[in-house]
Amino acid sequence: MLIRSETYRLEGKLRFSGSDFSTVVVGSTVNVEYFSKLFYIDEPKVKFLGKLSFNKVASSLGAAKADLTIVATSWLFSRFLGDNGFFVSPRVDFVLDITGSFEKIQNRVSEGKRRNLRKVAKANYTFEVTKDLSKLESFYYDMYLPHMLKRYSGSALPISFSGLKELFLKGELLLIKLGEECISANLLVPHGSELWEPILAVKDVDKQFTLGSYAVYYFSIFVGIQRGFERMDFGETPPFMQDGLFQFKRGLGMWVRPAMGSNAQVFGLRFSILDKVARHFLSDNPFVFLDDGGLNGLVFLESVDALSVKPFCVSGLASLYVVSSCVDVSGLEGFKFEKLGVEDCLGYDVSFSRFLSMVCAEDKYSLYRIKW
Repeated sequence: MLIRSETYRLEGKLRFSGSDFSTVVVGSTVNVEYFSKLFYIDEPKVKFLGKLSFNKVASSLGAAKADLTIVATSWLFSRFLGDNGFFVSPRVDFVLDITGSFEKIQNRVSEGKRRNLRKVAKANYTFEVTKDLSKLESFYYDMYLPHMLKRYSGSALPISFSGLKELFLKGELLLIKLGEECISANLLVPHGSELWEPILAVKDVDKQFTLGSYAVYYFSIFVGIQRGFERMDFGETPPFMQDGLFQFKRGLGMWVRPAMGSNAQVFGLRFSILDKVARHFLSDNPFVFLDDGGLNGLVFLESVDALSVKPFCVSGLASLYVVSSCVDVSGLEGFKFEKLGVEDCLGYDVSFSRFLSMVCAEDKYSLYRIKW
């Protein structure tokens, strides 16, 4: 493969454990910015390693001597990544089932977010669904671009106005207002029995999630139910469970599926060794990966019981894989539990077999597969 990509080395301290950690990122500076903020306490030291062809990625890992290598690419290279021992972690779509009553849908929402949805229902918000092109221009320049650039900074990849217009012509613009002021908005594009929300923007983006954020989800669901759709596709997030948007959407009762399409982003993750530092990373940064056509989660937990496992049992995952030294079987009531050993390596693809063999090489830790 002659495709060459920029390669960077990041060194710093992990956000939660404070452990020294190095990451080689094969991808653009946008990916470097994202992983710098997601993984590290402070801005890590970043070194440009030059451009690396994909066929040399695996063979160059030893020279890089990083704790983790991440390749940011597309589905086109997913087979290559898996064959070379990388976990294949696609961006994930969050989908909400909207059949049934609004009350039934809200019952699947976490309690804290349910309170915010109740606040939206009691507030004096109004909404408008429009195909007025002039309102699209105002949405793009006055709300969407400021939202993207403030919230995502150097990792922002805003869509062009022409790209936004192409989506708009297939759907409509939902505007949420408080009095005369538009406080949030999104696009709604029909896809068969699904209503897709590809673009969203909120004013006052200095805050993590404002009531305007909840309002746009609330009224999108309202419109979807009103028009007889079965599901709502609320768009993609990266496959890392500690990502703020991942947690926000999951808390709204949504389930995950792989983001598809030729341009959908896929990450390849490969650990150099499963030492204490790598275990700290997996404890701090559980992620979703693809195995046998289904999505699974991977996390490290010092001890395993129903309470510690539940936060990572994301709807839509086939199973959760846990690296641990201590499992309380009596505390896993309601879960299907399986301990994996070296004899199971042949039952998985190259990437997972490699990781399983690394776990099995340690005396203290084991790998467990948990279903619910």
